[in-house]
Amino acid sequence: MPNDEKFYTHLIVVLGQITTAVMIIPLVVAIVRWRLLTPPLRIFFWSRLALVVSAGFELLFIEVVTRYQDFWVPYLNKWQIGDTNFLQITSQLPTFLLVGWFYNSLLSTYQKKAYNIVWIISLGLALIALINYLFIEGIRVHGTFNPLILSLFLIGMPMIYLFFLAKMPSHIPLSKIPYFWISVGILLVNLLSLFFSTTGNKLYLTDYILYSKFLISRNAVSVLAQFIFAYAFYQAKYAGYLITQR
Repeated sequence: MPNDEKFYTHLIVVLGQITTAVMIIPLVVAIVRWRLLTPPLRIFFWSRLALVVSAGFELLFIEVVTRYQDFWVPYLNKWQIGDTNFLQITSQLPTFLLVGWFYNSLLSTYQKKAYNIVWIISLGLALIALINYLFIEGIRVHGTFNPLILSLFLIGMPMIYLFFLAKMPSHIPLSKIPYFWISVGILLVNLLSLFFSTTGNKLYLTDYILYSKFLISRNAVSVLAQFIFAYAFYQAKYAGYLITQR
């Protein structure tokens, strides 16, 4: 591997560690405010925890392989695994299911029919992503389809929720509504990820350095989103007022 690629690979690992560490911040805030969390906020907490576990496992895998290359490299070569792309599914499936459950619980308060529709979409996309991972694009590539449908899902759900939120009159300002900030944080990350998901696989194969720069940029936006999520959990008491208001 050329020196530039080694540098960016190391930088991605370091920034990944930082991003994973920062992802703990909203979880800590949520635990401190746990008694104030509504059921939807608790669902969102579990979705963030699942992502932290997935990211932590990926970092652990990298560390173990790096430390014990003599043991792991023969097996990785045998299985034709040269990166951590095969671990992406461990974050994609929980996101489809738990974020879907989160927005299902929110949207069903505005539109009862949304209860079944959101669940069908979430479960259907999770199943499609799993089939694509196992039998179509495979486990050894970054892939285009799964990141694309995940980004579209994570853009569509918040936008639909914000549409209903804007239509409902409320005496609580948007700046105090946790679900508003959660939706903003999700949108920030996934608007960038939408572009990345359509080009990531090609960039990874043709221009690793540019791929790395996009990945670093996405991590930076993700760090910002964690502070937005932390603020959302901090404002948990206002979510309770929304329930009372309805």
